[in-house]
Amino acid sequence: MTQSELDLRSAKHAAYRSGVRALQPGHNLRTSVGIARDYQRRPSSAHHLGNMDDSCSGCGAAHFRDEKATPGRTQYMMCCAKNTVELPLFEPFPETLRSLYLNQDDDSKSFRKFIRNYNNALPMASMTADIVTPQGFGPYCFRVHGQVYHTIGGLQPRDGDPPQCAQVLIMDTNEAAQELCGRDANRVVESTFRTLHNMLNDSNPYVRAFRLMAQVADEESRNAQEQGRTSRPVRMVFEQNNADDHRRYNFATANEVAIVYVGDEESILGDRFLVIHEQTGNLKFISQLDKLCDPLTYTLLFPSGGHGWHPEMERTEYASPRRARVTQKQYYSFVLSTRDRQFNPLHYAGKLLQQFIVDSWLKIEMNRLNFIRQNQHQLRLDTVQGLQLI
Repeated sequence: MTQSELDLRSAKHAAYRSGVRALQPGHNLRTSVGIARDYQRRPSSAHHLGNMDDSCSGCGAAHFRDEKATPGRTQYMMCCAKNTVELPLFEPFPETLRSLYLNQDDDSKSFRKFIRNYNNALPMASMTADIVTPQGFGPYCFRVHGQVYHTIGGLQPRDGDPPQCAQVLIMDTNEAAQELCGRDANRVVESTFRTLHNMLNDSNPYVRAFRLMAQVADEESRNAQEQGRTSRPVRMVFEQNNADDHRRYNFATANEVAIVYVGDEESILGDRFLVIHEQTGNLKFISQLDKLCDPLTYTLLFPSGGHGWHPEMERTEYASPRRARVTQKQYYSFVLSTRDRQFNPLHYAGKLLQQFIVDSWLKIEMNRLNFIRQNQHQLRLDTVQGLQLI
């Protein structure tokens, strides 16, 4: 074997071990292994994208210039789909919570450090997933395996169970603070927790709805005891159909986001998106398509309530009816974008931001998989039914 053949054989073996495809006769090794593996051919200066200071004229989001969809235009695609998506975000936002996100005092730093603990102690719905923390050293990384579920329980815990989620929010502030601060898993400052508990009771309409339900349940229990009868079930319905005449139902009490009923569930008509029972041992799943999913799960990101993404969300402008809806990806891209002179709690939420991003992306993927599963006829898969794996 000649020296040239030995060199070629050695080069092939080295390329194979480094994961590079085998060389063909006439190929140059340095060209095939690529610039990343040949330090002598790397550029002398690092590539620099410049500053992220180019603003979208549609929504004001900050971008790098090369992210522009069409050169010469002032609108970007990834933030607002060229000014066709417009959402009112984080307004109004309680000043008390804003201070905890922005200030540099010890309580604010502790709040941001353990923000996932605070949010997990004060939601109305919970996110359930197989959370797997990467081993070893390095920055924090939120990682999950399998599917993510969002669940909500009843107004009152079962006998012997500790209060969770909304059951904590309807408690007295001092009692709730003592209950949660006494749990080993919660690394919360009691004074900060009291501040957040009071803030949510004042600012969040969904918290007020749960407290309204608790008042109606207590009143029904007292009336039943005075009248010598069995208490009737109390249920709360979020997002009742506006076309329903609420006066037709007896003993119905409402606030701006929900209606509380006393009586049999069969008497409650209308389009029920989410029904809360007074006491139940079973958790109710919240669909990733429900507009209440994010506000009920991330109370410290959406303290004033509002709505998350839902299938009926429309663009401000669209070329055809098929493109009239805002997709999940477009919604979360708009929410996560950076804008000057606009406060966005997500950018100060640290570990909770990671959880929110992972949760959002999984909801997007689940929605896409559900579309594929439910629209097989539209995808024309029958045209490849005759193909077989060889």
